[in-house]
Parts: sequence; C-alpha cells; structure tokens
Amino acid sequence: MKPYKPPKFNRDAIRSGDYYMFEELEDEVCDLEEKEEDESGDENDPLYPSGKRKMSMSQFLTSALKTDLKKATDLALAGQSPQASDGSTGLGPLPESVCSPQERAAFFHARSEPCDAPLSHSSTSTRSERHPVYGVGDPLSGQGPEKRPDEGEGPSDQKSLGPEEEDEKSPNIWHKIVTFLKFAWAFVESAMVSMTIYLNRFSRDYRYVRKVLTVEKKMLKEKPGFGLGIRSGSGMIWEPPPGATARLPGESLKVPEIRIVAPSLERGLDSDGGSPSHLPSVDEIDQRDFMKQSDTPAFIYLVQAMWFAFIAHTDSVCYFMVFLHQVSEPTILSLPLPLMVFLWGTLSVPRPTKTFWVTMIAYTEVIVVIKCMFQFELLPWHEESLSEKSPFFPPRILGIERDPHYAVYDLVLLLIIFLHRFMLKSMGLWKSTNEDEIQLEEGEHYFMMEEGLESNTLPSAHTENMDTTEEGNNLRHRFGSQRSRIATRAGRQLLMVEQPAEEGDEQSPPAEVSESGGQLVVVKAQAQSLCQHFPKAFSMMTSKYGESVKIFFKDLLSPSKKVKADVYAYMFMCDFFNFLVIIFGFAAFGPQREDDGGVLSYLEENKVPIPFLIMLILQFALIVIDRALFLRKYILGKLVFQFCLVVGVHIWLFFVLPGVTERSFREALTPQMWYMVKCFYLLLSAYQIRSGYPTRILGNFVCKRYNIINMVLFKGFMFVPFLFELRALMDWVWTDTSMTLWDWLKMEDIFAHIFGLKCERRMEQEYPQPRGQKKAALVKYIMGGSFLFLIIGIIWFPLVIFALGNTVGMPNLPRDMSMTLSISSYPPLYSVSVQSPSITKFSEAEWNQLTTTYKSNRGAQTFFSNYDYEDVAVAKFSHNASNIWTISPPDRLRLIDEIQSNKEIIFQLSWNLVRKSASKSSTGKASDSSKWIMDKTHETERKEFIKIIKMDANATNITIGHLFPKFLKFTNRDTVHPVPQLMKGDTEEEKSLRKLTLRLYRGSFLDTGITEEWWGISELCGGENFDILKHLPQYSCDHLVMYVFNDKAFPETLSIISGGGIIACYIGIVYVASRVLRSIISGSTYRIMFTEVPCVDHILQLCLDIYLVRESGELALEEDLFAKLIFLYRSPETMIKWTRPRADDEADVEEESVAHPAPQQ
Repeated sequence: MKPYKPPKFNRDAIRSGDYYMFEELEDEVCDLEEKEEDESGDENDPLYPSGKRKMSMSQFLTSALKTDLKKATDLALAGQSPQASDGSTGLGPLPESVCSPQERAAFFHARSEPCDAPLSHSSTSTRSERHPVYGVGDPLSGQGPEKRPDEGEGPSDQKSLGPEEEDEKSPNIWHKIVTFLKFAWAFVESAMVSMTIYLNRFSRDYRYVRKVLTVEKKMLKEKPGFGLGIRSGSGMIWEPPPGATARLPGESLKVPEIRIVAPSLERGLDSDGGSPSHLPSVDEIDQRDFMKQSDTPAFIYLVQAMWFAFIAHTDSVCYFMVFLHQVSEPTILSLPLPLMVFLWGTLSVPRPTKTFWVTMIAYTEVIVVIKCMFQFELLPWHEESLSEKSPFFPPRILGIERDPHYAVYDLVLLLIIFLHRFMLKSMGLWKSTNEDEIQLEEGEHYFMMEEGLESNTLPSAHTENMDTTEEGNNLRHRFGSQRSRIATRAGRQLLMVEQPAEEGDEQSPPAEVSESGGQLVVVKAQAQSLCQHFPKAFSMMTSKYGESVKIFFKDLLSPSKKVKADVYAYMFMCDFFNFLVIIFGFAAFGPQREDDGGVLSYLEENKVPIPFLIMLILQFALIVIDRALFLRKYILGKLVFQFCLVVGVHIWLFFVLPGVTERSFREALTPQMWYMVKCFYLLLSAYQIRSGYPTRILGNFVCKRYNIINMVLFKGFMFVPFLFELRALMDWVWTDTSMTLWDWLKMEDIFAHIFGLKCERRMEQEYPQPRGQKKAALVKYIMGGSFLFLIIGIIWFPLVIFALGNTVGMPNLPRDMSMTLSISSYPPLYSVSVQSPSITKFSEAEWNQLTTTYKSNRGAQTFFSNYDYEDVAVAKFSHNASNIWTISPPDRLRLIDEIQSNKEIIFQLSWNLVRKSASKSSTGKASDSSKWIMDKTHETERKEFIKIIKMDANATNITIGHLFPKFLKFTNRDTVHPVPQLMKGDTEEEKSLRKLTLRLYRGSFLDTGITEEWWGISELCGGENFDILKHLPQYSCDHLVMYVFNDKAFPETLSIISGGGIIACYIGIVYVASRVLRSIISGSTYRIMFTEVPCVDHILQLCLDIYLVRESGELALEEDLFAKLIFLYRSPETMIKWTRPRADDEADVEEESVAHPAPQQ
C-alpha cells in the first residue's frame, strides 16, 4: 500500500476526499439541540417557579397544536406548565415515536432537548407502547386511542358510550362559545406572560444590582457605629471618623474590593468579597418575589416589567428624547445635543460619564435661557411682515423664533435627564472619573509613606492620571479615601497626616507618625505668580485635556475592555428600511412638483431623477461599507465611518435638504422617519464599536435556530432577488479563506439546503405522525385544498379577469365625437363634432327604459348584460353641418357629369371617438366608417341629387342608403363598431345602420350679400325599426342621436395583465405558471437522495466546523473539511451512512427483556 502523500495545491486538496475520512463514524448525537437550548431562555426565566408558572405564548400555542383548544386552555388558566414532570399536565396521550411531550420543547421558541436519550431500566414501557396507534376520534368527544387487538381492557379502560350518552357528552354551542372565550383570554394572558419575560431580560442586571444593594444597605445599617462620620470633597463622599481608621504598626491599608459579576453566571456572592453572609442570586430573588405574589395577575407582572425596563434604561430614553427634540426643533441651537450623544455619550466606555450628563444638562439650560431672551415682541423679526416661509430664515434656523411653546421639548428633555441622574445616584454611579487637584496652602505639609500601596499594584490608568512631583502643588486625590493621598512620579504613595499649621506656629511631626514608625515626607508649598509659568501652564492644560481625549479613544479601541456583541442584523434592518423609505417617499427628498406624485410619477414617464439615483446608490454603498467593516472586524474603520456618517447625515438633513426642497425639515414626515431610524442605527453602531465585533462570524443571522419562524425568514431571505448572491460575494471578498469563488458558492448552497432540511426534520420531530394513521381531513383540506384552489385560480384567472372587467372597472365615456359625410374625392358634404354637454350619460331610469324596450329580444338582453347604465353615452349631432361646402364651379360640373354618366358615386360616413386612455398601450382614440354606393339602379336618387346640385327650386332632399350607426360599441382595444343586436333587418347593414336624408341650404348672413352653401342631414324618421327606436330615451328627429356603449377601463394594476388580451394573458400567466409548477414537481427523483435525508446533524455540524476553522485562520484544515463535504456528496454510500439516524433497537430490546423475560424451555 502506497504511503499517504499530502496534496500540494488547493484544487488537489479540494478533490482529495476519500473513504478514510469516514472510517470512524461518530455515534454520539450532535449537540446542536443542546446548544440551542442554552441560547433560549423563554422557559428558564425565573418569573414563575417550575410547576406553577403560567404558560408563555409559545408554550400555549404548542400545547394547543399537540392536544386541543380545551385542554390547552384549561392548562393555561390553571397555571400549569406542559413540561411538568408530575404527570398532571393533562395533555392526554401524545405520539411518542420520537420524543415524549415532557422531553420535547415548544416548537415556536426553538428550545429543544435530546429526544433519543435511553430510557431508564425502571421504565415498564414496551416497544409497542412507544409507538401507539391512534384513532381518528375528536378529542373533544372523549374518544381515546384505538386499542390493539392483543391488549385487554383494564379497570381503568374507558367503556363505549351509547348514542344517547354520546349526545349528552358532546359539547353544545354554548360550551363551544365558553371554550372559545376562555381560549381567547388564555391567549391574551400568555401573550402578556411572553411580553413580561421578554421585558425582564432588559432589566435583569438592574433588578439584580438593586436587590443586592438593598441587602447590603440593610446589613450596613445593622452594624454598630453606623452613621458616624463626615462628608467632604466636591462629591460629598462619606468618610468615617479618624479613630475608626487607626491601624497597628506595620499593618497595610486594605482597599475594599468591588466586584460586578454577570447575573447569568452568578449563583450568590462568596464570603471572600467582604460579605458576611450569603447573598441571593437573581433567580432566588425572582422566586421570592413570586412566592410573595403567587396569585398576582399577569397584567400586574407586565406593568411591573415595563416599569423596570424603563428605569433600567433611562439613558436610552434620554437619547430618544434628544432625537425627538431634534426632529421637532431642527435648529442650529439644538444640533449639538445629538452630536454630543453620537460622538461622545454613546461611545464612552463602559457608560457615559458624569461629565457628559452634566454637560447635557448645562447646555439644555442654556438653550432654554437663550430662547427665553428672544421671545419679546419688540424684536424686529417677530413682526408678521418680516417673517418668511424660507427654511433658512435666520431666526428660524438659529432657533430663536418666537413660539408660545418654545421650551416644551427642552424642559421634557431636562426632566428625563434629571430622572436618569437620580437613577445613577441611586446605583452609586454618579461620580466623576477625573480627580480634583489638592489645593495646598503655603507652608510645609507632612505626608507618610505607605508600604502597602505601591503604584504597580494599581491600575495603570489611575497611575498615569496621578503623576506629579514631590515639590509641586499639582497633586491629586486617590479613590476619594478618608484622607488626601497622592502619588509621586516614582510611584510612591503618600498619605497626608496633618494640615499645615498657622503662620507663626511651630511645625512638628505628628504623633501618629512617630508611633507607627512610618517614613515621613515633608512637602513645602510656595505661592508663585501664574504669569511666570504661563507657557508651561498652558502646555500642562493642553496636556491635561488632551490626555482625557487620548484615554477616551484608547479605551474605545482597546480590545481588553470589550464584551463582544453582534448587532449587525439590526443595523442592516434599519438600513434596509431607510432604503425602502427613499424609494417610496422620494417626493419628500426631491424638489417640489405640481402633481407631487412621488417617484411613481417619474416611473410612469420612464424617467429616473438624478437625485433619486444618487440617494439610492449612496444608501446601497453605506450598506456595503458596513458589511465590509463587519466582515473585516475593523473597529478603527468603523469608528471613522461612524464619525463621518454622523456629521454627513446632520449636514445633509438640516442644511442641504431644506435648500433643495425649499421647505423645512419638520414639514415632511418622510425625512423625519428616515432620521429617526438612522438614529437607531447610529445607536446600534455605537454599541457595536463600544463592545467590539464578535470573535467569530458563523453563518446567517436567521440560521441560529431551527424552528419554523427561522425557516420562513430564511425562505424569505432566499426569495429576495440577488440578496443571497450579494451576501455570498461580499462574504467571499472580505473573509480570509482558501476557497475559490465557485467553491464558496457551492458551500453556501449546501448550507442553505441542509438548514432547510434541519428545520423540516425538527418540525417532524415536534409533530410526528403515528404509523398506520390516515391523514386528517382538516389537513387535507387545508394543504391540498389550498394548492387545488391555487391551480384552478391560475387556470381560470384570465377568463375571470375579462369576464369581471365591467364589474371591477371604471366607466370611461367619450369626451369628443366627430362625424363626416363625404362623396368620392370631392370636399366633405357634412362635418360636425360634439363635446360635453352634447355628450351625456344614461341615468338609471333611462337604462331601465332601454332594457324594457328590448325585453322580448334575447340578443339585446345578452348584449345589455355586459354593461351598466353608467357605460352608455348619448351624443346629439346637429342637422346642419358646421362647415361650408366649398366646391369650385368646375368641380361642381364634373360631379354633375359623373352622376349623369351612371358612374358609381360613393357616399362615406366616418366617425371618430376620443376618450381617456385605458392603459399605457392604448391611445384612447377609435374611428370607423360606412359606405353606400349610388349605382345605376338608383335612378330616382340620381335625378334628385342633380337637381339639388344645380340649385333647382323644386329640389327638396334626397334619401341615401344605410350609413348612420344608431348604436356603437367602444372597446378597450381602441375599436368602435356598430351594434347589430338592437335593430332588425335582412342584411348586416340594415341591422347596424340607418338611412339618411340630404338637403343643400343656401343663404347669406349679416347683410354681406355673399351667398354660401351648406348641407344638412337627418335620420329617416320612419321605415323599419322606427316603432322600436321612437321609444328609446332621448330619441328625437330634430337631431342625429347616437348611442355609444363603452367598455369599462381596467384599474392600472389589472391593465398590465389584461392589456395584451386573453391569448397573451394565457400565454404569459397560465403557461408560465404551469411550467414553473411542473419544474417543482417533476425531477424529484434526482433530488430524493438529498431531500429525504433522515438526519442532517452531521452534515450541518460539518458545515459549521468549516465556518469555525475559517474564522480561526486554519485555512489548510478548511480545505480538508470542504474536501470531506464534497466527497460526501459524491459518494451515495457514505451519504447514507452519515445521515443514518441513531438506532434505538438495542435499547428497545433491552427494555423488552427486562419487562417481559423470555420463558424458560
């Protein structure tokens, strides 16, 4: 056998997977579920002790899904937990093919426990009992599971009920109503419990510290000599009397130790920390509170949790009030407040200092004073004639404009800050980090050398702050102790033991120094003029404040003072929300338009505004930059990005945007919404900088747990176009890895597939189906019925859209109609056009009259069924033409010759209709025409026509054939045709058109002496169909009356679908949908090997291991693990072995042998 030769190159390593990697299969169950259990804390919250705590919403819904509404409601109202181990849960018989109900966790909150732990030998359950067969009876009717044939009925077995007893046991309608009301109340109560648990997470540390401080105060008050002492210094720090601090010679001074331990890890303070007795943990404190209020309603707990969450985060309330103040009063005067919050307070480690809050209070008070000074009416800009609407009106942009409510937000902000100040004082956190200088009077001062306090035993930050000379007077306090303590440059600690004596008194060493035997140091102070040391003093002042700034950034960038956190997902949500705000609210960010239709008005015109494009690109670039910094874990770059973003956002929103839009920031809601969400983003970003990026970035945010909610969220993430690809590409670019881009994409695709399978297997474990039990009818109707209706809806959707178009559409009547009568190539004889009010619509009474007239005509009734009274327009044309017949004498003679020569004379009547466009592809214009040929068979008409043209005095009028359309149909496809269903006749022309009479008029106007000619036409009042037409609404022989039936205009959303017609709609929707559905259903045989995997824990753990070694920098090991994953998908045999579920056959056989020993032969 050849020795193993490691691969030299990346591609060789990727393809070097082989069977030797899978020789030792792990028999242990993966600890994915246990990790998940550690992360979830819904049921472990000590708000309600085990056995009597009320159900949360996830527990209540899970119990309702696993049993029925009545049992789940009774359990919730009784205050019992479904995980109680005493068997009194009342859940009834549940399927145990995978887990028992006590071992299974709630499905909605992703808490899980190992289901395959072996049962104890004391259990008497057999294999047949572990897989019971259930009946299909309704749990409300009292029917239990079906019995196996080999099982006998014990005394506790339920007897079958007769028909009358079953009727008595079956719940009536009142019982169902009561059960539903109880269920609704239990649901509301469980929601309050879940909200209480969620809020208690935010106040957990505060409640713990509050209780511990209360206990320590009580213990301190019980000590003898409590209350003796004095308060000194600017911080008014309490100091015990001098006699209480006397020490024996050689005894070192002990500094009290203060420790803050995380409550999740603390189980009580030990006695070494200075506490004389055991202090309770946060769990014990919460359980004591519950025992005192065991019968307290859930609403009271919710109100209490809301209060604690509020007072535990008063700093966040102060920040929110600052943002609200800036949104309501966007002025230069208030602008430093949010800048101080973002650039100072939120970036302070570990919390904002006392100096920050004092500065906030002082500046807010200055704002109130300045505003108050400029509220007098005598100021010239307060006159209405001088006030302007411009956003850059100086008093308005400065914040000194007169307003009756000028200081409301300022005072509310002060109130919130003072409340936060009170909370800090109550917790002992209202103290300054800077130490006051010791002011020494002129003369000699005695200090004693301390043996137990060397500078190297103290924190380096304090030592740097206390550098001073022995003979200088720039000395500082140490820890606010009972006496002034200083540190020299050499690091020695000196304790002042006596104040300088008055002038003229003798200086002598103190008695306590002589008794203690300590080394005495004499410091001599001399008064000097400041002007003599001005350059040096200025340098020292600059160094003093510069050192504070240096320490600020050093603490911010120091990794040793950070507790890692990951809030990138929340920051991305804020950025994504702002991205949508820009898209749908661009009208508030761009220049004002008359229509003010927003970005949709631009898109309808197929235009993209340049400012809109720039804003979208910048918002997208900010998301990409933030992702790059997160992947690289570059805190310094994030800090620079934070500063640039804070300054840029405030300059753009409060100075550039008002100039572009010509309106103030507070006049539009959309920029205010964008700014508030951006403020939340900046708060999260500051918290990320202060805490540091996580050490390892493993997988997606929604892939941390394996429940149905995470699965739905991940499916939505995958459904967004290009989001998965963009994330994968950015991760590959900014993550250290040995994989190629295509290998990376393969890895991400495998993980996405395995994650989905893991969530599905989890759901199967939570809600297993017993063997041999048919699917319930409700499940069939919900799942199968929904898919059935979906497919049927896709098939018939186009027909339904076009059939119901007149129902969902809007009336669209013509707004302009014209009609022209011409003869061959000669000038038109008659031309006229009408608009509103000559075009009217039917009333409901006229519509009823029309339908009554044709009540015996089946074809007409069918035609009317497609329209409403609002869809019919009536146009009345004048008899007289609106144009003068301008024919030259030669053309008149030529026309007479053509008529006398028996040539065909063509009369053409054309009509044009215009209405509002129904869709983008429609013009809203339609036209049509009719023709009548005067041939040699119409001898009488020819003679009369010649007389009219020759201006014979005996000529009257001439009747021409079927030209005039009495009824027209105007469709959405810009076509207009005569309606043949409403008139009778032998030919198509007789059914659709009416005859006309022509007459030529001559005359002069306004005594000009000029004779002009014009034609007049009228409908033939008589003949066929006149008996029906004379009963129509608005019919008259004095006008040419035309009835137009108009198709309704589809809404804009449906016109896109219906614009191409039924055939195009079928091809575009039905056929494409059928192909997509067929691609999902077909080809499943090729995917069975990878979709029907029994257990995906090992594959998922392998993917997580690849992420882990990549973050650890083990790139060679990453190649080996990825090669193992690739080979696993190449080898079906290995895939089957690695995804085989853990077999419980051996444990079951052992249990059966214990419960039922084999008979002896």
